[in-house]
Amino acid sequence: LLENYLPTTGNRTIRWKLPADAGSSSFMGQLKKVFDPQTTAMISGLSSTGRYAVMQREEAVTIYTADPDRLCELLPGTATERFPNLVVVGEGSMPAYFDMRTEKGVRWSSPVQCYLELMRGDGRDKDTAVQVKKYIFEEARRKTA
Repeated sequence: LLENYLPTTGNRTIRWKLPADAGSSSFMGQLKKVFDPQTTAMISGLSSTGRYAVMQREEAVTIYTADPDRLCELLPGTATERFPNLVVVGEGSMPAYFDMRTEKGVRWSSPVQCYLELMRGDGRDKDTAVQVKKYIFEEARRKTA
């Protein structure tokens, strides 16, 4: 799976500043607005890492979407190159990512997507990928028990 994984390239990237700190409840509340049935979007594997492993991530949360302009229209804030806390990556046809998960109105990447993205990173990312891999196998054991 890892050998054949092609990372997202994105056809358009918008850096955005929401009027809240990434990770705060108000930030997540603002993000919920974009995860309606008419918007195809999910939080990237790297930005979903905290759901499956312990690792400090960057300040900005990355979202993959088929329509970055529509997504940004739904959000408060503004486009900026200076200190964005959200990166919106346009994905054209928005391929189906491995089992994305919805929790409290927000769509997150699955642990498999998270693992694959981490394995494309540096040594620290690859170390964290080991934690995510353990999570995947523990989740599979729980479901089959």
